Amino acid sequence: MPLIAHEVRKQYATIFNNNQIFDSRMRSLKYENLMRGRIDLQKPGEFLSLPDLPTVNAGQDSGLVIFDWARESKFFSKLWGKEFYDSRIGRHKDELSDAQIATVCEITGRLRKLFDYG
Repeated sequence: MPLIAHEVRKQYATIFNNNQIFDSRMRSLKYENLMRGRIDLQKPGEFLSLPDLPTVNAGQDSGLVIFDWARESKFFSKLWGKEFYDSRIGRHKDELSDAQIATVCEITGRLRKLFDYG
């Protein structure tokens, strides 16, 4: 877990170290809020200069993704193409020990704060 957490933190190091450059260029959305429909897509649409984002999303997104082409890929997940369920969020609490969770939280503290995960 420490290696994974360090790798995730490293991926965001540029953002952390150049906040004055990236701050106005980025907006973060919590995946679980987006998937649960708790995000008003008008604001992200305006930020991305996509004013029709809410309309396009409502009219064309079925919530399912077809990933048949990726089944042989090492990145394939058995959850791809499946409907979203609340039970899929927060599963780490059942799969990781308290010590593993604490390690990840400690190593990724700034990242968690950036994305509003207390």
